[in-house]
Amino acid sequence: DHVQINWSTATEKDNRGFEVQKSADGMQWKTLGFVNSQSSHEIANREITYQYSDLHPRQGYNYYRLNQLDLDGTFSYSPIRRIYFESIDTPITVSPNPVSSGRAKIQVTGESHPFVSIYNSLGIEVSKGKAIDGERNLHQLTPGIYLVKATDSHGNIYRKTIIVR
Repeated sequence: DHVQINWSTATEKDNRGFEVQKSADGMQWKTLGFVNSQSSHEIANREITYQYSDLHPRQGYNYYRLNQLDLDGTFSYSPIRRIYFESIDTPITVSPNPVSSGRAKIQVTGESHPFVSIYNSLGIEVSKGKAIDGERNLHQLTPGIYLVKATDSHGNIYRKTIIVR
C-alpha cells in the first residue's frame, strides 16, 4: 500500500528539483524526499513528468505539497493536495456485525481503548466516546446502517460499516 504522487511542468528554467512534503494536519510539514530536475538546468520548453511514492501513508487523510527549488535558492510551494488512504488490511473489527444485542466489541489492533464515533446514514454523529476494553453500548441506536470511526492513540482513523438490528 502506498500513495503515488505524479506531477508535471510545462517549462523549466534553473530548476534544481522538488522537495516532496507531507503533513497529517495540513499545517506541520515534513520532507519525504527530493526529486531532481530532469531539465539539466537549461531552459526546458517541454512537458516533463515526475513521480514520487509515499511508501508509508497514514491511515486516513494525508496532505501533500511540493516545494520547487531553483538553483539560486528561491522556492515556491505547490497547492496542497489531500488524499484519503484506507489500507486493505484495516486493523478494525466490529463484532458481532450485524449488531443485535445492543453491545458491540470494537477493536483496533494494538489499542485497548480507541475513541469511537458512530454516524447514521445521514452522516450525523449519534454516539461518541472511548470503547472501554473495546466494548461500546449501542442500545440507543435504532435499526439501520451506521459508520463506526475509531481513532487510535497515534491519531490514525479507521472506519467500518455496521448494521444494527
